[in-house]
Amino acid sequence: MLYKVVEEVHALALQEADRILLRPAHVVAAALSRGQAEAKAKELACNFNKFGFESNSESPYWWGRTQGIQEVHRFIVMPATSSSPAGGV
Repeated sequence: MLYKVVEEVHALALQEADRILLRPAHVVAAALSRGQAEAKAKELACNFNKFGFESNSESPYWWGRTQGIQEVHRFIVMPATSSSPAGGV
């Protein structure tokens, strides 16, 4: 199965309910396995000063942000056939 890594960019917020989407979700990578897609998501998040993994949400994701910038980048792995976010690859 083909997997995609989708990037979402949100304003930094203390509460999930206060999160504001700054840019539409878009596909940043594709892979032939979930493991490869998760490795790519981690690699993308690690390019930021601060990064981590959030597993307590409905869709676990890697996140990254640059210190002093009020944006958080989320890298979500999902099947490429999924219709949301950002459609297919």
